[in-house]
Amino acid sequence: MREILNLGVGQCGIQVYQQVWRLYCLEHNIQKDGKCLPDQSFEDIAFTTFFKENSNGRFVPRAIFADLEPAVCDQIKHTDLKNLFDPESIVFGFENASSVYARGKFSCSKLIHDDVSLAVRRAVEACTSLNGIQFIHSSGGGTGTGYLEKLAVEMTDQFGKDQMAFTVQPSDQYSGGCVEYLNSVLFFGNCVIDGSGLQYICNFDNEGLYNKIPSESPTFHEINSIIAYCSSGLTSGMRYAGDLNCNLSDIKTNLIPYAALRQLIMGFSPLSASKKYKCTAKTITLNAFSGEELVSVNSNESEYIACALIYRGHVSPHDVNFTIRQLQKRLKFVPWMPSGFKIGIVSETFNLLPDSPFDGKPSKSLTKICNHGCIVQIYERFKKKFEIIQERRAFYYHYISSGLEEGEFAEASEKLDQVIDQYKFALSGGEE
Repeated sequence: MREILNLGVGQCGIQVYQQVWRLYCLEHNIQKDGKCLPDQSFEDIAFTTFFKENSNGRFVPRAIFADLEPAVCDQIKHTDLKNLFDPESIVFGFENASSVYARGKFSCSKLIHDDVSLAVRRAVEACTSLNGIQFIHSSGGGTGTGYLEKLAVEMTDQFGKDQMAFTVQPSDQYSGGCVEYLNSVLFFGNCVIDGSGLQYICNFDNEGLYNKIPSESPTFHEINSIIAYCSSGLTSGMRYAGDLNCNLSDIKTNLIPYAALRQLIMGFSPLSASKKYKCTAKTITLNAFSGEELVSVNSNESEYIACALIYRGHVSPHDVNFTIRQLQKRLKFVPWMPSGFKIGIVSETFNLLPDSPFDGKPSKSLTKICNHGCIVQIYERFKKKFEIIQERRAFYYHYISSGLEEGEFAEASEKLDQVIDQYKFALSGGEE
């Protein structure tokens, strides 16, 4: 069994991971205090991907939470998960990054970095076959950008394992601060585009997630559940048996044709399954390709580069292949892509969280991960917002006073242009 180390960095990462671990506990019959339910089978070691057994016989998540202020970490002590995590894996400081990338990377992170590094090393040493490292964070905050970059680059040098992230992007309709786009451009220029920290990222934004919640007043708690379902689906091939395997390494191999094209988009189907809903391989596949992306882009304005489909439940490979052949007639793929699809089929069915806003537990589900040209829409939006600030040098002094050189703004902007050009080159049918 291959293990995955999970790190929630910043407020967004910590809050999302709480929903993720509620789902993992439900899937692997582990109680909120780390004890196994009576029907847990120890012949099935799927849970060891995300849990390790401590000296007290409790199963503790392979997770580390890091924040530069105590407020969000303290919230865990007042939830139903207060007895689940190892206290030494929850690390926080007392001086927040104030939503400034440079503070998270250079100044404030010094106070907790040694403790986080120790927690990471202890978690890695507890693994017998570490397969990869997952982050969850927001690209608009200071800790989730600056400190995550510092941590990811150091972990790449030390452990050499594949690192990926679930990244919540800034969106125009649900903005959390004026400097979000500054943080995002700096983060992507230094950590993602260079490939020095993260090998690939799965993109979300609050606008795209809010549109999938059926209630009139969606909460972050409900939004975080959708990211949890995507995380579970993405890793299901590493935990359960099935007809076709698709793990994190397969995602990297099949979805990233060039090193610069490492931005992925996710979708999940079905989020709601009423009694009248016919949950077949065809219906959930067609639903996943009907504007169900979890980021605010228009997928009809561009082409697919590659796509991975991970099914859960009793799904026939014949039905999947038949549906994909139908899809290939109407979906637009870049002309140099021979097949376009990577398929995974996992026998274990999808689990719905008890407080989910969606109706019914579907007998089959589909997690879609794709490399799509519409990601350029996000970067062009970043570029446009960044240039407005750059023209006036607005907010720059917060970053420069925290240790960032002014030239790094222009350098990050140039790297963003390079990625936009690389995607447009790939979409035009060019080859390197």
